[in-house]
Amino acid sequence: MTSVRFVTKGQVVEGAADFAESIEQAKPEHRQKLREMYEWALSIEKEGLARLLTYHGRNGATTLLPYLRAHDAGLVTIYNDGTGGSIQFWRSVFERRAPGALEHVEQASGTALRQGNTTKDVTSELLTALTDAYREAALGRISQPASIQIDAQ
Repeated sequence: MTSVRFVTKGQVVEGAADFAESIEQAKPEHRQKLREMYEWALSIEKEGLARLLTYHGRNGATTLLPYLRAHDAGLVTIYNDGTGGSIQFWRSVFERRAPGALEHVEQASGTALRQGNTTKDVTSELLTALTDAYREAALGRISQPASIQIDAQ
């Protein structure tokens, strides 16, 4: 039985099967890129770097949420919204969980990562950089915000 969590504006379903199904409903010219992003997400799940959830928005968009293990957030969100698919970046999660990967992901994406910005230019170089970022995050090196001082005495 599929676990479903209802949220304010849509519903979250465990796994990626619903996202895969949404690819088949996309315009034919968008399916290849959506499949590439989907396959990438499956690969990081198989490697144990993420757990996958699918979000069904009220606006008809379906998103794939590759959440970090034991963390209710991911570095990115994958969108299937009728416009060909995109990846949305979550800079605050990068800063906390994969700060060393920020520069590489920015270079691969061709843009500065901001909280919630997106790209439709999803290349194999970007997906490789994101895999490395999820690997860094899986190592568990969480950066402390600058406002927190920890004395090691």
